[in-house]
Amino acid sequence: MLYKLIRENDKLITEMKRLLQVFPESVIIRADDVTNTKKKKYFANHQFSENICDIQKEINKINSIQCIIRPDTVRKSHAKTINISLQNLLKQQEGKIKDRSKIENTNIQMKLIDTDNSTSVNFESEKSDESFTKYFTVKTLKVSWEGNTNAFLHVFVDVTDIRKLEKATNNIKCQKIMFTSVSHEF
Repeated sequence: MLYKLIRENDKLITEMKRLLQVFPESVIIRADDVTNTKKKKYFANHQFSENICDIQKEINKINSIQCIIRPDTVRKSHAKTINISLQNLLKQQEGKIKDRSKIENTNIQMKLIDTDNSTSVNFESEKSDESFTKYFTVKTLKVSWEGNTNAFLHVFVDVTDIRKLEKATNNIKCQKIMFTSVSHEF
């Protein structure tokens, strides 16, 4: 009976991995390594490897990706930004979850670094190259994974296009206000 349950669990995990590979958003699962509790095991789907980093090839890359947590506030001058590595962001998200029913949401701005060319973006500059800037909403949930009850599923929902659209819409509104005030002058 126990052997049958283990085989069914293995089949279920294999099927879950297959489903996550075709999931449209970037997904990473971090779990304690059963053989070494100080190490973490990772599973990342195809979207995560394509859009963020391929941790299957080089796990240390996860530390070189810089994230900026910037609360959505009316004035940017009052927004407190927090620079954090992706690795530490995942740990921080996991630390906020106490039970399985809670989902933690965080909006982040991610600094993608091309380690081959050592190019990156200064996020504080308004004129920085937008092609390196990605915006995500990170959703974290505690799950059971490969027999480990201390695992966390992180889903990165890419909201970059939405942010760009909001910025363009705000620019158009500002231009309309400016043209309206100028036309009243004449």
